[in-house]
Amino acid sequence: ALIHSKEYSSSEIISLIRKTGRPLLEKVELIDRYQGSSIPENSISQAFRIRYRDTKKTLAEEDINPIHEKIRNALKEKIKAELRS
Repeated sequence: ALIHSKEYSSSEIISLIRKTGRPLLEKVELIDRYQGSSIPENSISQAFRIRYRDTKKTLAEEDINPIHEKIRNALKEKIKAELRS
């Protein structure tokens, strides 16, 4: 789940995740959206499910972790998103 400014739509975020997660990213979907007292004003929390796939082999954590980190960094850099704990 990410906390980010309301100015960014879920479709913009999904597009950024898809672009950054290539070539192993297969699917991204919004699974939860929250606004409330625990979220800063003018911000929103959105959770995304990300699925990776390689047609040639079974993926291991060491295959996925670098891509996942690259996605996190892109979200932080481009839209100032923070992971929600």
